[in-house]
Amino acid sequence: MSIHHTPNEKFRRDRKSQRKTCAASEMAAYDQFGSVQLTNGSPVPLAVFDPSEELHWCAAEDGMVHSHVLPTFEPYSTFALDKDHTPAIGIFPNAYGLIALTHDCLHFFGKGGLRQAELRCDELLGVTCGCLAQVGSGSLLAAATALETPTLSLVDITSGQVTSQLVLDAPASIARFEPRSSLICLAGDDRIRLFDVRRWVATSNQPAREAGTPDTGDAAHPT
Repeated sequence: MSIHHTPNEKFRRDRKSQRKTCAASEMAAYDQFGSVQLTNGSPVPLAVFDPSEELHWCAAEDGMVHSHVLPTFEPYSTFALDKDHTPAIGIFPNAYGLIALTHDCLHFFGKGGLRQAELRCDELLGVTCGCLAQVGSGSLLAAATALETPTLSLVDITSGQVTSQLVLDAPASIARFEPRSSLICLAGDDRIRLFDVRRWVATSNQPAREAGTPDTGDAAHPT
């Protein structure tokens, strides 16, 4: 049995097909609206948006930091973190410039790349990860290390001083800050650890592969 469509039915089917094609085309067009390729082709492990400017920041493995104006991706600044081209572990743009964390130093730059200050101390040797924590009207940089004794240190951004330090039971590889609860999350080995910045104690030491009641255990020992 054959089915015959009226001209109106055929027109509606054709229009529906055209709409689907246009919708797919529009979705593909919105998948990517801009891109930039670094001239030296170095891999880029870090990329963040500036919370106070229409800028995008990225740090390459060759120790260079690049910023681009959004949404055009025009170059704004390019600079090296230090003379040795040490790669960044974390980059944290703010209203005053950029804070960059390497394995042994905390760098402060203006948004154009002007070096403002740096902090080198024993508490920042062997840094594996870090995050910027906004607590009240101040900013703290949390840095985890993985030397003989793994630690988590808080650096006051205003004074540039290490204000406190905790001893960890294991090194961390990922650090994140949750502003609503003022919690720092550290991930490493098979555990996820939570720290309350306001009280600076461990609130949870939960195995990543298990569920249930958190076990605070010996996740941190205030010094």
